[in-house]
Amino acid sequence: MAKEAKADYKISINRACRLLNTSKCVYYYKHKLCDDSEIKKELALLVKKYPRRGFKKFYDELRLKEKGWNHKRVYRIYCEMGLNLRKKPKKRLLSREAKQLVQPVAANECWSMDFMSDATADGRKLRTFNVIDDFNREALAIRISRSLPALRIIEILDEIALWRGYPKKIRTDNGPEFLAKDEVAPLSRPKI
Repeated sequence: MAKEAKADYKISINRACRLLNTSKCVYYYKHKLCDDSEIKKELALLVKKYPRRGFKKFYDELRLKEKGWNHKRVYRIYCEMGLNLRKKPKKRLLSREAKQLVQPVAANECWSMDFMSDATADGRKLRTFNVIDDFNREALAIRISRSLPALRIIEILDEIALWRGYPKKIRTDNGPEFLAKDEVAPLSRPKI
């Protein structure tokens, strides 16, 4: 339009651009065709060498070669070549139904057990293993040690069962401490 205004009305480019409310830069701009083949070749070599890397690592490698390529240009070519890695979605845990906690009506019906941690003044860690009867909140066992392996936990539960009997249920938080596969010969131990 600036060219037509200059030819038709015999005005300068400055005036034509001012009347059209555009910049002179827009009038004089010439689109430069860039050859992207060198970037494509470099990216193809990097992908062949490191197939599981992403764009940032590839761009860092290209910057070391000091070619002066803009990251936006390299990313555009990276996407055109279809090199973007698929983002892995987070695995969602199945939602479980919240069940109301039932208060036991008799002793030895349900026990709760869990671990707690503390440290001495010199920074060494201590662990406590607690077993509580849910009916009357009686602490059946509190064992303190620096190490409480699965076999020791089984022994503690068997000690309690000798004078108290086994409960119908044991409630835990399913932490890694309760997932061991160690066993000792049970008398009539219930499933946890």
